[in-house]
Amino acid sequence: MLSVIFAADLMAVQPGLVLWTVVTFVVLLVVLSKVAWKPILHLVEEREKTIHGAIEGARKDREAASALLEEQRALLATARKDSAEAVRKALADAEVARQDLVAKSRKEAEDLLARARQQIEEDKAKAQAELRGVVVDLAIEVAAKVLGDHLADATRQRALYEQYVNDLPRERRAG
Repeated sequence: MLSVIFAADLMAVQPGLVLWTVVTFVVLLVVLSKVAWKPILHLVEEREKTIHGAIEGARKDREAASALLEEQRALLATARKDSAEAVRKALADAEVARQDLVAKSRKEAEDLLARARQQIEEDKAKAQAELRGVVVDLAIEVAAKVLGDHLADATRQRALYEQYVNDLPRERRAG
């Protein structure tokens, strides 16, 4: 039963207790507003400013990063273009050099062939002249042996034989 009486006391409105509770609440509210409320609001405002600053900084950083990204893309495109141009130029230079080498080689081959032909013609002419001399000498010796006597004028006979041998190729061409 005691508990019922005690519970009834707790639920009863006591005006003195209510007054002191309100006075304590108001005093606590005034003290907290003077001591804690302003510093807490000041800290909240500072935190809000810090957050806004961080957001603004992040936005600026994002814009800067975006600008740098565009700049890097432009530089990359320029580098690709420049490298492609350099490769094209190198290929064109290589083709010109190849054509020059081919032309130079062709010219050297033609010069070598012309010199070889000229040398062959010179050697052929020397061989023909030497052969004519040998033929003339053999003809004179044969004629001298056939006649049994040395020819009176060997120099004159040699000139006649050389003229005859030189005329032989002309007669073949004409005939």
